Amino acid sequence: MKPLQIYVKTLNFTFYKLLFGLLNLILCVLTLFICLFIGSKINSEYSLVIAFIVWFILFLCIYNFLNHYIGYIIKAGHIAIISKAVYEGSIPNNSIPYAKQIIKKRFVLTNVYFAIDRLIKGAVSQIQRLTSHLDDLGNIVPGMSIITSILDIFIGLVLNYVDDCCLGYAFMKEEEDAFKASLDGVVLYFQNWKELLKNSAKITITLILLVILLCIIPIFLCILVFSFINDSEIMLYIGIACGFLIALIFKFAFIDPYILIKIMTNYMSYAKDASVQIDLYEKLSNQSKSFKKLAKKAEINV
Repeated sequence: MKPLQIYVKTLNFTFYKLLFGLLNLILCVLTLFICLFIGSKINSEYSLVIAFIVWFILFLCIYNFLNHYIGYIIKAGHIAIISKAVYEGSIPNNSIPYAKQIIKKRFVLTNVYFAIDRLIKGAVSQIQRLTSHLDDLGNIVPGMSIITSILDIFIGLVLNYVDDCCLGYAFMKEEEDAFKASLDGVVLYFQNWKELLKNSAKITITLILLVILLCIIPIFLCILVFSFINDSEIMLYIGIACGFLIALIFKFAFIDPYILIKIMTNYMSYAKDASVQIDLYEKLSNQSKSFKKLAKKAEINV
């Protein structure tokens, strides 16, 4: 299946992501107004600032709670269906029930999913930083620090999707232990990381341009709305924060899935028929504490 076909056929997950994002936005605005209302009743010069800090901490707690019990099902389910579409070229008609079933089968408990997700992210990030040698290049060649910083940002953006690709590989290897399949997913990425990053360059540039355009309109509108409520500096910052949050919701719901599908197509085209180089287990374990932890969870001696 072509990336656009997969994207269209998995739009039901996109709308669930949008609803989840809007739920977070509603709770964000509601708790914000409650905190600011209470803060405005307190006769203190810094009451609004304190109210804003309280709101920020409160909303982070609410978001983490919702993400732990709702968000992960939407994200993991979407990755599972995309992986199946890219790997097998088909999508089940009852994709939502299928996604729930495969998530429970692969990870059993929510904590197992989060443990694997966290270890994959840590392993990919740590090993990539050592493998690319960008920091060394910036120190050796005068004037290269700016270029290496830009490349670091580019690689960081791509790695956000590579993490999900490795997780997607774990979904496809149903006969293997979830930790072992995830470990192999990371190894397969580093067997071909240069080619995958090169193929992802155009996609990532498109992502950056879309995000910039997506941020401008909601931030501008939110600044206008909050400036009418109260023409103060704190309201300016709140308007920027809310506008940025709206932009993130649309990025999370509509842009991220398509970028992931494109990158996963490149990843799976290599990983589908590739053999895992067993000797890399020890080498990558020496480069990353997270990879070593993942290997121990997979009961691989390194």
